[in-house]
Amino acid sequence: MKKILIAVAALGFNYSVCAGDLFEIVTWKFRPEISITQAQEATKGLDKFLKSVKGFKKRSTYFSKESGHWVDVVTWKNIESARAALKAAETHRSYLAFRPLVDEKSVNLSHYEKR
Repeated sequence: MKKILIAVAALGFNYSVCAGDLFEIVTWKFRPEISITQAQEATKGLDKFLKSVKGFKKRSTYFSKESGHWVDVVTWKNIESARAALKAAETHRSYLAFRPLVDEKSVNLSHYEKR
């Protein structure tokens, strides 16, 4: 996990961050039988949902061929927006289609504030 977060930090984010912004970093792996095409489609399927959530600012998704991990870096206006998105995702069709494709044991979600 440490290698993944270091790799994400090394990508040199091109974000303009405002005071109070919140980074949500999610790492995961898809189940072994999921093709790269299925993985990409499922990941892109979440974009429309995220853009509809109040407080959403930006999302960037990265993939490591070495480890098979995916990393989402999402910028929210604040923690309340991020929490509202998590709650709303539970019943949204794009997330319901995405979730069964993911190896649940591999998922790690963290929130970070600009200091």
